[in-house]
Amino acid sequence: MQKMLRRVGFCIVIMAAVSGQMQAQGDRLTAIKAAVAEFVEDAYQYGSDCVEILQSVIKDPRHVGAFTASSPFLARATVTKLCDREVEGPLKILEIGCGAGTITRYIIRNMQQNDTLDAVEYVPDLYEKAQTKFPREHYPNVKIYRGAFENWLPEGVENIGDIDGSYDRIICTVPFTKLENRVVVDILRKAYRLLKPDGIFTYITLVGAETLGYVKPDVRDRRAYWQKMHGFAGWRARYFEPCGSSFVFFNVTAAMVYHLKKKPEVID
Repeated sequence: MQKMLRRVGFCIVIMAAVSGQMQAQGDRLTAIKAAVAEFVEDAYQYGSDCVEILQSVIKDPRHVGAFTASSPFLARATVTKLCDREVEGPLKILEIGCGAGTITRYIIRNMQQNDTLDAVEYVPDLYEKAQTKFPREHYPNVKIYRGAFENWLPEGVENIGDIDGSYDRIICTVPFTKLENRVVVDILRKAYRLLKPDGIFTYITLVGAETLGYVKPDVRDRRAYWQKMHGFAGWRARYFEPCGSSFVFFNVTAAMVYHLKKKPEVID
């Protein structure tokens, strides 16, 4: 009798082990299928975004900052700080220069239930595309705004003082290398003002575009560009301190992603 019970027990253990392995294999297979489906979806959306941005470049080449969309690799690197939740409760997120919504899609994917996103885009054609992709009825926590960030205020707000220190994360994809010094400083100042204490400001630079600025044929252009970037570095150091960066090779133009933490009170 004891031998029979031991054999039955042995068989049960073996069956449980086999069942566990099959379940683990099934879980791995499910995860692989989900990853493949996500990859295919990202590739399709990336191709679609590239076409839309190219169309916008043709319509308005002076104001569109890039000729192609950010790659999925760059988008993931840009939103990585959304996954590092150092604060409790919902996050309030601001995206400056959302374009056709490439990085916006990844921000939304990493948002939790009560997080909110305000996205601002200056170019009318790109604003219309982003608004079409993320309509308010389907994305109640997402608002797309049209306008220049330095003059922008959220819906229902009349004074910038009412939203001082209200955002946990600010993501900026505006090409600083193409903007006037005054506009760059205004963006940094306003981003600093809108961030909560210890809030994080993330921005992207295209390595190729930045390098080309230093090798312009005209000496005066090179000097002006150097002064511009030197000034930008000074203002950045005034308001923020580094808290992470990453180099993204797999993009049409290799890019750097910088994450900066808001410094304690700065008096201008």
